[in-house]
Amino acid sequence: MDAETTKAYLAGLKLKNSGLSEEIIYARLEKQGFPEELARRVARDVIRENEKESLKDSIHYGLIIAVMGFLVSVGSFFIFEDHIYIFPGLIIAGIGSAIWLLNKRKD
Repeated sequence: MDAETTKAYLAGLKLKNSGLSEEIIYARLEKQGFPEELARRVARDVIRENEKESLKDSIHYGLIIAVMGFLVSVGSFFIFEDHIYIFPGLIIAGIGSAIWLLNKRKD
């Protein structure tokens, strides 16, 4: 990586958590004097990194929902000894969303 590319990525990382779209990040980088192709590549990479981080948070959320469903089911077994109440909606939704997000992350 040359110095100009490093500067462009550093400038792009400053805009990473700003919530700006790819087009706006590209325009700001181009306005700072970076070449068009480099500005587009940096903007695209910054947006992809943001998407990866948000997917990672969503996967954790799905797994937490599945664990909550399992724990509530086990807790209901101890409270109501004659019956076990399974909360399949929580378990299936949590596991399903985690698997779906993992597949989406691979793409």
